[in-house]
Amino acid sequence: MGFCGGSWDQVTAPCRIVIPRVDDCVSLLLQRGDGYVPNLKEMGHLYLYEKDVSESLFTRIGENVDPEMADEMIDMYFGNYHHLDIMQGQKKP
Repeated sequence: MGFCGGSWDQVTAPCRIVIPRVDDCVSLLLQRGDGYVPNLKEMGHLYLYEKDVSESLFTRIGENVDPEMADEMIDMYFGNYHHLDIMQGQKKP
């Protein structure tokens, strides 16, 4: 996790590194089988990690502006989303 967008380019290591074939980390968490299935995200869904929600993403938007401007910003930012999907990574045993 955290290595999206080609950040592994030009990285060397003294051992073999196996990187899962996915288009991004959201698709990696949505993956249910061993086969490659590209882009499992759905239009209109906002995917957030548990950590983002627990850090009050929605309230941080309006911290430094008046309430009316905060409402406008939230409408602009989230206007195209109809579903909120909270993603939880697997816990280590």
